[in-house]
Amino acid sequence: MPVFALEGTEGRLFKPLAFTKTYSMGFAALLAITFTPALAVLLIRGKIRGDKSPLNRWLVALYTPVVRFAVRFRWIVLGVSVLALAATAPVFLKLGNEFMPPLNEGSLLYMPTALPGMSITEAGKILQSMDRQLKQFPEVERVFGKIGRSTSPTDPAPLSMVETVISLKPMDEWREGLTWDGLIAEMDEKLRYPGMPNIWWMPIQTRTEMLATGIRSSLGIKVFGTELSEIEATAVRIERALQDDARTRPYTRSAFAERLTGGYFLDFDIDRDKIARYGLTVADVEDVIMAAVGA
Repeated sequence: MPVFALEGTEGRLFKPLAFTKTYSMGFAALLAITFTPALAVLLIRGKIRGDKSPLNRWLVALYTPVVRFAVRFRWIVLGVSVLALAATAPVFLKLGNEFMPPLNEGSLLYMPTALPGMSITEAGKILQSMDRQLKQFPEVERVFGKIGRSTSPTDPAPLSMVETVISLKPMDEWREGLTWDGLIAEMDEKLRYPGMPNIWWMPIQTRTEMLATGIRSSLGIKVFGTELSEIEATAVRIERALQDDARTRPYTRSAFAERLTGGYFLDFDIDRDKIARYGLTVADVEDVIMAAVGA
C-alpha cells in the first residue's frame, strides 16, 4: 500500500488529538454518573448541615428565583434556549477538525525523501551537506540528522528517508520581522535536492501523526489495489498532477509518492561444487561477501 505524502498550505487530516480529547471527555462523563456517586456514599460521613452555612444560604437564595422563573415560564425558556442553540450553528460550521491548535515545540523535523536505490556513501554525503546548510541559519542552534535505519527494530526506515532534528534558538534572538512560517520558507527555498521533496514538521507532532495514520505529512492520499505496479503508477500520476496542475500548484509545497517496486539488489549464486574443492561451506562464503559488501 503506497502512502503518498503531500505538504501544503491547505487541508489537514483529522488529528488524533481530537479523538483523544473526545474519548477523555466521554470517560469523564461516565465516571461522573457512576464512580463519583459511589465514592460519595462511601467517603462522605456524618450529618450534612448545608442550611447553616452562610455561603450555602446565599447561593440558595440566589438560585431559587431563577428556578421558579424557569418553571413558571418554561416554554419561553425552552424557546430562547433553542434559538440560542440555533444561533451557534454558523459558528460551528466554520470550526476546524482540531480541539487544540498545533503546539509549537520550538524545534523542527526536516524529512526529505529520495527514490529507492541510494547508496550508503551517497546518503551520508547528502545528509552532511543538508546539516551544513541548515546550520548556516542564525536561528538554528543545533542540527542532528539521521538517514536510514537506526539500531532499534521499531524504526525500519530506508536509506531514502532523512530525519533531521533542528533545534532553534529563542524567538527573541531571531532576525527582526522573521516569523516561524518565514523561517521554514527560507529553509525550504535553500535546501533543494533533485528528487528529494522537502517535508517540514515538528518532532513530537510527526511521531503522533505517523503512529495514527502512517503518513509523514499533514495531508496524504492512500492508494489501495491488488497489483503493486498499478498502485505505484497511480500514485506517481497523482504526484505529478498535484505538482503540475494549475489548481493545486499554488497550494503545494512538495509532493512525493512512495515507490514500492524500485531499488537495486545484488544476488549471489554460490557454486557449491567449486567451494567444496577448497574446503569451504556456504556460510564461509556468505561471511566473506557480507564483510566485502558491508551488510
